[in-house]
Amino acid sequence: MRSLVCVFLLVSACVAQSAAPSAGKQQILWQKLESQIQEIDQHLDGVMGIAIEDLTTGDHFFLHESEVFAQASSIKITVLANLYLQAERGKLKLTDLYTVQSADLVPYSEVLSQYSAAAQGEVDRELIPQDEQDLVRQYFQDLAK
Repeated sequence: MRSLVCVFLLVSACVAQSAAPSAGKQQILWQKLESQIQEIDQHLDGVMGIAIEDLTTGDHFFLHESEVFAQASSIKITVLANLYLQAERGKLKLTDLYTVQSADLVPYSEVLSQYSAAAQGEVDRELIPQDEQDLVRQYFQDLAK
């Protein structure tokens, strides 16, 4: 898990750079990233899936893209993204420690309904690409079953 966080931070750092690297540098960075991910994968006691796409160039890297993974793990991506957003807005520091209390826990049904409503709002505002909107709707219908 620690390695996955390191890979995520590496990718975030590459994306966050304001000056776009030259094509040659970009190619080297992609090769290094792919190599590090492959190294982590070879020593991992389990299977991980990776999908990275540079939205500015269309470059991408996939690892085990045909594997099916339990959906529960992907919520961590949303949690981590929200954490970074709150840090960026000055609401917390990434170095802060927090202990989860029983009062912090929320029933799954409540989380699901809020998450579903937020996703539907994104679909309604057309923030999700047209060709993926039905997929999002179906996903939440399947979760509700």
